[in-house]
Amino acid sequence: MAGPEIREKFLYFIAKCKDIPSLKHCLETRQWACRCHQNPPNPPEVLKDAFLSGNPVVLIFSVNNCHGWHGYALMENVPGSVSPENVSLQTENHGTSEPDKNICEAFAGSKDWQYFSVRWEKCFLSSFGEQCLPYHTTEDLMLTDGLPVNKYRNWQWLPENTGKNICQLIDDHFNKLEVKHQKKEEKRLENRPKPFLSSTITDEKACWLTLINKVETELGQVLLACPFGSQRYNLQGEASDVDIFVVYQADTKKLLGFNPPKQTIKNSEHEHHDYTLVEVHRYCELLLAGDPKCVETLFLQQSTIVKHNSDWVKLQQFKSSMMNRACLDKYMGDACGTRGMKKLRKWCDDNPGVKKIPARICKLIYIIVRLLYCARSIARDQHLRIYFDSVTEERDILMAIRSGEMSLQDSQTLIRRLQAEIEEKKATVPHLEPCVKEDIEQWLIEIRYKNFLKTSDGLERRNIDIH
Repeated sequence: MAGPEIREKFLYFIAKCKDIPSLKHCLETRQWACRCHQNPPNPPEVLKDAFLSGNPVVLIFSVNNCHGWHGYALMENVPGSVSPENVSLQTENHGTSEPDKNICEAFAGSKDWQYFSVRWEKCFLSSFGEQCLPYHTTEDLMLTDGLPVNKYRNWQWLPENTGKNICQLIDDHFNKLEVKHQKKEEKRLENRPKPFLSSTITDEKACWLTLINKVETELGQVLLACPFGSQRYNLQGEASDVDIFVVYQADTKKLLGFNPPKQTIKNSEHEHHDYTLVEVHRYCELLLAGDPKCVETLFLQQSTIVKHNSDWVKLQQFKSSMMNRACLDKYMGDACGTRGMKKLRKWCDDNPGVKKIPARICKLIYIIVRLLYCARSIARDQHLRIYFDSVTEERDILMAIRSGEMSLQDSQTLIRRLQAEIEEKKATVPHLEPCVKEDIEQWLIEIRYKNFLKTSDGLERRNIDIH
């Protein structure tokens, strides 16, 4: 490893990374390390002399077996300036260029490793993942010994022109990727469907009326409009959002034509309002599968219903049949799965002894308990009680959990008790009877046919036989 010429304005060195995790660790911690060689010159000494010369020292990073340049950074102090105890142990592979070293030993204070700080000027990993400047773009650049720069060694000193050219090529490639990414994002935004509901509407009543009118004008007849989320359960707080759920019936002619409507329409992330619009065919599929959000619509408190029609009332005659094993299993899956109890257990394992429960975990526990209350209602009573009256103990408990007034230990005790009660009664919950599917299918065919007859005048005038 040849020494740098101190007279140059910038001093450039190659820093080799063992792998991408090592580079990521360096990017996150802004720490790097070098170690002494058995024979001089030693990297710590060369880098120290270069830094103390007063010239900026630039490290150009490359990852083993990736065949390219991943970015460059400026040294901020001399090797040995950072204590190993102050270097983060967040990643499995630490930021050193030596392969296959035991990270625990390396960070335990080995005198061979000398750590220092870096300030990243450009790194592809921060914006573009594992992309890099390919080696073939620098194959014409040379080292001091006449070899191509792509034949570098770790801690190789580069002539200023060579180092400057590599950094410039990195900047140019980074800019090209940024432009490409920007164009791709612009195209994505152009192709993004326009929001179904205008974001300028802020009044709750106006929001409901506008959405219902828009659905009936553009999609079809509204069978049911109701809230989902906390307002459905009478558990809303002052900061609760309005979440809208609509079941609509598309015109039968549109369903039979070339451009049938979407079965489900949801708000996108950039929209102000939360809404879900479900065509009645898809709704029936979800209903028969035991989907909680759909099954609950058959058990709504009358005061929470914004709009419904006579066809909807007829469908409600099947609600007792929805109290089946599939629905119970759905509730239990939501409560105990990866977004429920498993997520809570992971948080508890990662935060042992924490007494102050963060708001997001309080909400998670609140959702788990609410789901278990509904599941217990199915298992114990073959009925679904989703509206929690203000005078009920269950509502007081749920609101206490959400506000953080109930301890984690008490919440976990409650969850275990509810699980035990549900498990005890689970065997008594019947499976869905095949005839129920036939009955709901008949209901669906009847409302389709009725709509078809209502809108068939234009077809008759064109001598189309609808019988």
